[in-house]
Amino acid sequence: MTTTQKEEVSTLILQGFILLFMGIAGFIGLVAGGFDTDFVINTYTIYGVYFLVGFLSMHTAIQINKFIKTKDNKYGDSISFNSLGKAPALSFFKKFNWLQIYMICLILFSVIGLLGQTFTGQSFTKYLGAETPFVKQQFTETGSILFSTFIVATAENMAIAGFFALAMSITLMLLTRRFNWAKDNYFTLYWLIGLSFFPILWVGLHLLTYGGQESALYSVFLFGFTGAFLTLLTGSFMPWFALHQVNNLFLDLRRYFGSNEVLFTVAIFIILALGGIYFFLNNYFWKKRRIV
Repeated sequence: MTTTQKEEVSTLILQGFILLFMGIAGFIGLVAGGFDTDFVINTYTIYGVYFLVGFLSMHTAIQINKFIKTKDNKYGDSISFNSLGKAPALSFFKKFNWLQIYMICLILFSVIGLLGQTFTGQSFTKYLGAETPFVKQQFTETGSILFSTFIVATAENMAIAGFFALAMSITLMLLTRRFNWAKDNYFTLYWLIGLSFFPILWVGLHLLTYGGQESALYSVFLFGFTGAFLTLLTGSFMPWFALHQVNNLFLDLRRYFGSNEVLFTVAIFIILALGGIYFFLNNYFWKKRRIV
């Protein structure tokens, strides 16, 4: 199996893993009675469209990148959403696969989120995504947690990752090759586009979904900037995905389990559970078989 074929298979496995989040959360939400209104079902459908757009954009980017690689990889071989450690990303992250980096980031951000909620009463940002009116009015507590943590984060990050990869591939093909720019110029462009355009796109995605809540736009932009930075640095969108999930989870935990004692207990349980899963996978699975 060639490197490109492995990349395609890895992407399909990754997307299947992420789609599983949406499917399981949707099923539990329906069974628990949290997703049984027309409004919620329609919103779930919208996020399904986001997922589909991200899926198609990712695979279009892979095909563009495959065409580019038939010539050379002068400008690196990262397609930004599932290329851990590949240039221009930091090569340090080559030692991980996407599931490892996802688990590590979940644990790390859970610890940070716990400290932030405990000592400041805030999540990573005053993020509007989990504070929208329909979450409060249309969902049960379980439904809201499932929706914001698994469905919202999954669909939004899939869509943004697809556009991310597509834009980087098009930039690589149309600009750097056409004008034969130096590699350093491309790397500079890679960071400039990633840290400027994609936080704005992130804000636009939230405005499209939730309408004009201008008071929170600065926080959304900051969150998008942080996510874009993590994606560019690692070559994978999984750290941003993990950050988004943890942020939304802690917002809902704070809302529904207001006391610090309950929040602390739940958060510690989550961190220990994630740590146990990571330990098990690292010792009994990853050492024997690496995810493609």
